Amino acid sequence: MQKHATDERQSTLDGLADVTQVEELASELEEWRDNLPENLQGGDLSGRLDEAIDALENVVNELDEAFTALEQCSRWAEIKDSTVTASFLRFSGRRRPSRAARAAEVADHLNLLASALTELDVGAGPEDPVDAEPEGAEDEGGPQFTDIIDKLEEQAGELEGVEFPGAFGR
Repeated sequence: MQKHATDERQSTLDGLADVTQVEELASELEEWRDNLPENLQGGDLSGRLDEAIDALENVVNELDEAFTALEQCSRWAEIKDSTVTASFLRFSGRRRPSRAARAAEVADHLNLLASALTELDVGAGPEDPVDAEPEGAEDEGGPQFTDIIDKLEEQAGELEGVEFPGAFGR
């Protein structure tokens, strides 16, 4: 993968809990597939685009579930504004970083969020563990940070595994 310039910036945990960039990647690929010339529709490139779109849409759905569960955790409101240092791709001129680089950036942010939640989990006292469920949620099987951390790491791996076709179908 090509190296892209990055900037280190502070971000809130809540700022890292965002699926917008993955949705944009899926939308770009859908637009590309929908605008393929007729002779390329149904071919190898179209199939590779469909696979990538399906993978990205699955990641979006899984992350939506994870972020919804995160919002339901009692400690999230207390920690979501905590800041971490994250790398962000730098756009130079009119060239945007590749789709693969942008997906890798999101995967890095998901892993960073999972690591931050893990650190908070380790640092939580026995009276107030990070993965404690909201009051009354115990009977309903409410969300736990440990489950969310697992899902974030899993989806980061899924994003890293998405194969984006090149401009000429490579």
